Amino acid sequence: IEEDSEIAITIADTSQAVKRAKVLVVDDEPGVRSLIRVILTGNGHIVEECDNPRQVLEKLIDTTYDLIIMDLRMPGMSGMELYSEISTRWPNLARRVIIITGDTSDAVTREYLDTLQIPSITKPFDRKTLEEKVNAILSE
Repeated sequence: IEEDSEIAITIADTSQAVKRAKVLVVDDEPGVRSLIRVILTGNGHIVEECDNPRQVLEKLIDTTYDLIIMDLRMPGMSGMELYSEISTRWPNLARRVIIITGDTSDAVTREYLDTLQIPSITKPFDRKTLEEKVNAILSE
């Protein structure tokens, strides 16, 4: 029983170390958005989901986010195009983006991610990887 108490305290202490954040998750796959939402809301964050990159640009006009987690490959407007718009219009937010992609074997994608030098996560990903990347940005 004492061991369980120590574990619970450790988990609580870790979650308190990072501030509660408002996060926008952008991915055309509902399952991916849902997984990220479950993980992040479980850590006390507020999560909004969006499946359309063009809607993201509309949201950013009126809403402030602490972090954006977004896919690169989406129909209509790619994550690359979306990130370019964010960088131009909201440069401070551009440093608070995590890219998720299942396409890291593609040379263009690899080169793009290397050039950006922002955090990225390869699909499929695990809870720990997501939490570490999110916490690193939010603790800056």
